[in-house]
Amino acid sequence: MEWACLTAHAQGVVLRVRVTPNAARTAAEGLRQDRLALRLKAPPVEGKANAEACRWAAKTFKIRVSGVSVLRGERAREKDLLLEGLAEGAARQILDELLTPADS
Repeated sequence: MEWACLTAHAQGVVLRVRVTPNAARTAAEGLRQDRLALRLKAPPVEGKANAEACRWAAKTFKIRVSGVSVLRGERAREKDLLLEGLAEGAARQILDELLTPADS
């Protein structure tokens, strides 16, 4: 599948997300326009939603939490996360496995 939410970056990959804070659980919901829809359990106060988004990305893409940072949108729903040291092809494969339904 083509993932418009991923862009190569000199330091890794940029993942464009649209977050919805205060959800029942943290989970990706699929692609909405050119961004990954991401529900976050954390509230949008004092950087808690940003920290939760970074933790989710680190766990999902199997990188250190310190390797994930908010490039753009620190105080907005639409954010650009930098995933340092990750190849674009590897990121695409992980999103394929995460969000493509398995054949029954």
